[in-house]
Amino acid sequence: MKLTQLTSDNVTLADKAYQAIKDAIVNLELEPGQIIYEKEIADLLKVSRTPIREAFAKLKSEHMVEIFPQRCIRVALISEKKIKEASFVRKSLEISCFKEVAKEWDPKSEKCKQLHVCVSQALKLQKESIKNNDYFSFLKSDEKFHYYILNFINNEILMGIISQMGDHLNRVRYLELQEPKHMVNVMHQHNNIFKAIRENNEEKVANLLTEHFHKFEFNRELIDKYRDYFTS
Repeated sequence: MKLTQLTSDNVTLADKAYQAIKDAIVNLELEPGQIIYEKEIADLLKVSRTPIREAFAKLKSEHMVEIFPQRCIRVALISEKKIKEASFVRKSLEISCFKEVAKEWDPKSEKCKQLHVCVSQALKLQKESIKNNDYFSFLKSDEKFHYYILNFINNEILMGIISQMGDHLNRVRYLELQEPKHMVNVMHQHNNIFKAIRENNEEKVANLLTEHFHKFEFNRELIDKYRDYFTS
């Protein structure tokens, strides 16, 4: 097991431990159903058990781990039901949001110019991740692509809801990205979606994003291939 060692700065060690463990869960370094222990993780991150305990408490509240007092901690299995529910909500919210961005798009606007810079950088990082066959880096740049566009309309409630769903969905998406040509297809769709936004074509944006979610949401074959990772 490999976890990035922590450093000290303005972010608390508990917050850093939380992020490191969560990343390891999302990228399957810590596999669904795997048994882990506070001391083991504390030793890997070279910190005391106190910040690790705080991190696990937060992860438990997010249903990423299960804690058995005086025994061990188990990485939560991926719930098919939760993933389907989260996918439905995310698709509905993002389509509405992306259509609004397309409606408001003005190439002369400084806000739009800044979004163009940010999205272009995210797409560039995706291309580099494909070249390096780096699934986790691609997933992070994929998140940035969606985040930059969603954040454009400045709706804190929407951002909060989507953020809460993201980590559970990302565990499945990390599995998907390892399928042949999946990253390339995702990047092409992102390019087409952003092009439609810049064309103020709301209907095309909605159609492309619907296709994007339908094509890349997890399917029965993926679940069967990784059956031990899932629970109903």
